[in-house]
Amino acid sequence: MLEVGNSGISDSEGRSHFALWCLMKAPLLIGTDITAASAATLSTLSAPEVIGVNQDAAGQQGTLKDQQANVSQTWSGGLSGGCVALLVINLQDGAAAHVSVQWAQIGIAAGARVTVRDLWARKNLPEATGGLTVTVSLPHDNVMLKLCPANI
Repeated sequence: MLEVGNSGISDSEGRSHFALWCLMKAPLLIGTDITAASAATLSTLSAPEVIGVNQDAAGQQGTLKDQQANVSQTWSGGLSGGCVALLVINLQDGAAAHVSVQWAQIGIAAGARVTVRDLWARKNLPEATGGLTVTVSLPHDNVMLKLCPANI
């Protein structure tokens, strides 16, 4: 059961918990009282593009691709249409995490050009080739991206 919105879980931790459950294709069972939930909790639980990863037709669970002890975790999973979901979680208590991800790490051809979509912000970022650097500013928060082959 999701812990998003329960006591002892910060908003950042709730977003990371939710994103990981979505990437793992786990059932999204809300474990908090939604009648008393904060706006941040409701926003997390209703993030349409993050939920879209959970509901993607490919049904492929994400896997841990890299872990930098006490700094970050990098997860990815395949999506329909040849796309890949990328999740970077900041494990630090007080600093931003800057994580370089090479396409080969996450199952994308090394020199491929991809479109980049920030699923929390629901906005497109600049296209990338070969890899990218992800910055997660808040402690225990995450960045979740959808990477798709760019049209040539």
